[in-house]
Amino acid sequence: MTARRFGLTTSPPPDDAHRWAAFGASVRGAAHVREDLPNQDAEACRGDDSGRWAAVAVADGHGHSLAVRADRGAALAVDVALAAAQSCWDVLGGRPDRFVAATVSQQLPDVMADNWMASVEHDLRERPFSRAELERSGNAEALTAQPEAAYGTTLLVALAVGGSIVACQVGDGDLVAVTADGGVVRPLPPDNRLVGTKTTSLASRTAHADFRSSHLEVGHERIEVIVLATDGYVNSFSAEDGFAAAGRDLWKLIRQVGPSQVEGALANWLETTSSDGTGDDATLAILFDEAGFASDNRAAAVTMTVSDATVSDGEEAGS
Repeated sequence: MTARRFGLTTSPPPDDAHRWAAFGASVRGAAHVREDLPNQDAEACRGDDSGRWAAVAVADGHGHSLAVRADRGAALAVDVALAAAQSCWDVLGGRPDRFVAATVSQQLPDVMADNWMASVEHDLRERPFSRAELERSGNAEALTAQPEAAYGTTLLVALAVGGSIVACQVGDGDLVAVTADGGVVRPLPPDNRLVGTKTTSLASRTAHADFRSSHLEVGHERIEVIVLATDGYVNSFSAEDGFAAAGRDLWKLIRQVGPSQVEGALANWLETTSSDGTGDDATLAILFDEAGFASDNRAAAVTMTVSDATVSDGEEAGS
């Protein structure tokens, strides 16, 4: 299968008022440690040193028996997502003014779905299923008939270029955006098919249609932070709006102590969340606009830690 690429047209004049950056972490869940299973989540970030663009992706490999290469599927998913984002930026020739978010939000799901499947096919040619994998699947006949099921995974992606943001998702997990005044925005529409442990998947033959995507133009209600997480983190909250509150907390922390301290504490935070919560692998990535955070906002708070943060309803962030 040939790799998909973008076709873009020109858009309004460039917006140099944004400096996008990103970081993330993924930890092996407490239950996976006990059962000697690998981390089946993945995360990755990429961007331009000038901050003109950045992208983040998180993926969660499925836990069903056929998904014997779920960890590999998730890793391929984030690699494909960021390669697609890089390809999109390369097409722009370094010109954010050429970025058309509406066009990208329509094209990106197809590009990622096709290129992920091509990566899976390549991986299978390089490494055919072993006898142990076929036995572990519990249904060698089904796995042979639909080998991509071995790599089943979800995928969440956010791409920011200048004043425009594109978000795409297939499967579970969650994504929230936080504005400069602390408001929480959910750019992606809900998917009523995601009930309990049921999820759509990149491995599905309907993956192209199963993607949800949207685009935002950063105007007067400036978006400063976008938080993406797999369900191992999202499901650790008992309250329905717990993840949204945590997204707002992260925005507050970045403003108060700076992104480097939040990045440094993130893995430990996720490990505690997994141990105290579902025991699943936990992955979180943050895309943020450095231009929105004035340095004097955090001058007096450099010793603050993640565990000190609380949201307005009194729940501790990350609990």
